[in-house]
Amino acid sequence: MRWFSYVAGALAVSAPFAVYLATAAPFLTFEDAGELITAAAALGVPHPSGYPVFALWGHLFTLLPVSGYAWRVNCAAAAAGALSCGVVFLIVRRLGNSRGVGADVAGLAAAAWWGVSSTLWSQSVVTEVYTPAILAAALAFYAAFNYVRGGDVRFCYAMAFACGVTAAAHPFYLFLAAVAAAYALIAGRRLPRPGGWLAAAAALGGTSVYLYLPLRAAQAPLLNWGNARTAGAFVAHVARRMYGGPDLSRLPFVGDHWRELGALAWREFGPAAVLVAAAGFVAGWRKDKKLWGALGVAALLTGPIATVALTLSLHTHQLVGIEVWYLPFFLVVAVAAGGAFSSGCTSGKFVIRLGAYGAAAALPLFAFYSNLPHNNYRSYTYAADFGGDFLRTLGYRGQNIMFEGSSLGVFEAAYYKKVEGKRPDHTFWDVTGRVFAPAPIGAWDDVVEESLLSAGRPTYYNVLRAAPICYGYSLEPAGLLFRAFLVPFERSGLSPVWGRYVWKDAVRGEMPDGARWRSDPAARAAWVKYRVMWASDSFVAGDRTAALSALGGARSVAAGLPEELGEIAVTYMVMGEAARAAAVFGEAADAVPRRGRGDVANRVRYAGFKNNQAMALLATGDVEGAAASLAASLAAYPDQPEIRRLAQLDELARKAKAMKGERP
Repeated sequence: MRWFSYVAGALAVSAPFAVYLATAAPFLTFEDAGELITAAAALGVPHPSGYPVFALWGHLFTLLPVSGYAWRVNCAAAAAGALSCGVVFLIVRRLGNSRGVGADVAGLAAAAWWGVSSTLWSQSVVTEVYTPAILAAALAFYAAFNYVRGGDVRFCYAMAFACGVTAAAHPFYLFLAAVAAAYALIAGRRLPRPGGWLAAAAALGGTSVYLYLPLRAAQAPLLNWGNARTAGAFVAHVARRMYGGPDLSRLPFVGDHWRELGALAWREFGPAAVLVAAAGFVAGWRKDKKLWGALGVAALLTGPIATVALTLSLHTHQLVGIEVWYLPFFLVVAVAAGGAFSSGCTSGKFVIRLGAYGAAAALPLFAFYSNLPHNNYRSYTYAADFGGDFLRTLGYRGQNIMFEGSSLGVFEAAYYKKVEGKRPDHTFWDVTGRVFAPAPIGAWDDVVEESLLSAGRPTYYNVLRAAPICYGYSLEPAGLLFRAFLVPFERSGLSPVWGRYVWKDAVRGEMPDGARWRSDPAARAAWVKYRVMWASDSFVAGDRTAALSALGGARSVAAGLPEELGEIAVTYMVMGEAARAAAVFGEAADAVPRRGRGDVANRVRYAGFKNNQAMALLATGDVEGAAASLAASLAAYPDQPEIRRLAQLDELARKAKAMKGERP
């Protein structure tokens, strides 16, 4: 029934694609989406490692005459995710020795289960780099499998090329592609001369996609992160040097992440996934030890062994979304589950076949309904609204000085300005020089900042800074940003920019509900930003009651978000609410991953929050509480000589009296 194979194969791709399109975000989303859409639309260079495969793949979809650029690039992610489901179908239907309807049903079930798995689905409805990368890795394994099974050397060359493309798509996914290459070399036939050289050339050809980076950087595209036009800058960008290297102090936490990996695998497909995949390994090992041995090695490399590398290397903010790095592992689990379906659906016993067909239908449906609430971005307009409100804050012919290159609003504003051409009257000065124009006069310093402030243009900051005070300016809350004014500044009421905003729920304080919202830290952080800035604006305008109400609502939403909790605490301190500030600084410290243990970055963050908590406690007169907070800070990060001196009780007592205006 060859026609059924074609129908099943078409469904393996079209059904997930339809699901992705129905649940895709209609506009841009938070985090890297604004930057990556800009890179795809303008053929630019995004953050390290540059992701040239994504930029080229996404650019193809920007040429479609449908909707806006953000939707088109979201469709690029959906298409790559759906095609990876088709590759899973092709692999699984050939796992067994038998062909026919049973093998096709098994392949279709595995493809469907993979397609509605939590992480693949989440990455197929927004703009991110992971679905093109997992597609390339899956193609590498499929080509290696076909080469070993059929001996056609063309599949070996295709496998080598796909491995090279995987390296350019996402270097970490080479864990899976490398196993595919090893399997082809060990289990496959010897290549005819000069086959080895041709395979190496094919791999080099796939990797050569990286040449996109210096070629585009030399043409100064609208987004040119890292300016990789020289050999040194190119290597630094591809090697992700700006993120640093492995941190061995994190090694004790590998066990925590192994347990997390088990929980993620359980969540990814549903509670039956581990058992079904294990059954697939057992059944497959009896039939083809080399293939299932390779799959077992792939599972170890992309799962437990990869966990060690991820624990040592990822930044704190990346650990929050660590599941995207496990997509190759989840792919192997899906293929192993397909092996179980294949053994059951092609069994000679009717009862076993009946059970396998039932499981093949039920398990993907269960995963679909379990993961739908978290992955339905169909009404997701938060990032688009936030980015638009960010630009609506800015006065005519104004300028924005940014000290955090990836903070909320920066990537969203980049998309609106660089892709859609919004607010051409306004200029962004990027201190890092990564997303927008760098400082106008050499490297950033106080002279540059003062020259911009004195240029006579409305000037805004995305963070609160003390430096403008030295030049006779004050930073006053103006919507989502701070505007620099020459002092003295007189406020007659709330900033008028609040009336221009479109994310009215955040302005009014009404938080959206649902699993999709609760599982989105970036959207929650944006909501908190509105409320904190509304509180600051209300306080300056003299409405203390409204300010405290706004901060109270923000505090509940910010639970578990250390930076947002810290911003709330600072606002409480500005308002003279030291006791509330101390409590929220404590919550921020507790929200730091591992509570300050492990790598230096976490220990410094934790110590900073505990130091601020101590100052807030001193303002209330609680000397012993301040001493305890400083002791916790020093335990997390001992290299703080000033804090160690201040931590003495007599010194703290003098500090507390000074803060109250008493004579020490």
